[in-house]
Amino acid sequence: MNEHVKRLLRCPSCGGIVKPVQAGPEAPPSAEFSCSDCAALFPVLDGVPRLLSSRVEQDHVATSFGFQWMARARGSFEHGTLYGLTAEQERAAFFDAFGIKSEDLKGKTLLDAGCGDGFLLELISGYGADIVGININTAISVAYRRCRHLPDVTVIQGDMLKPCFAPASFDLVWCEGVGRAYA
Repeated sequence: MNEHVKRLLRCPSCGGIVKPVQAGPEAPPSAEFSCSDCAALFPVLDGVPRLLSSRVEQDHVATSFGFQWMARARGSFEHGTLYGLTAEQERAAFFDAFGIKSEDLKGKTLLDAGCGDGFLLELISGYGADIVGININTAISVAYRRCRHLPDVTVIQGDMLKPCFAPASFDLVWCEGVGRAYA
């Protein structure tokens, strides 16, 4: 995770600044983040910061979408497309929706809210933006594994309804194919 993205992180419960926990001045950051205000701890599991205010395993939407993305990662459905679009069609749909060209991403900060398995994150990497993918699904590690080699992409497990970012953090926000049930 680059320093710019780290500065955007906020506690989903209280809105406090979230920073990596460090044991000492020379020690590397541990595998967790801490809120400066309420002292909540957020683990980093399988390379993914888990910035959630409640247990995601109890959320039927998170587990349902998690099942979908794990099944796709195992090759159970749709190989080479996402919801019927090829990689090139998905990339073109992204740029067309914003009315921009790839060079317009340079220097921007972009959020893919509901990043699924990271398909789009991978497609739009390399154009000069800091890209953050967030999803509540329980298979968020699939997106991380797809994108971990991309220095401009950060994957976070979080709930869009309880944001874990400072207000006005992003120049562009993409949200497609996201479902959420409310009780």
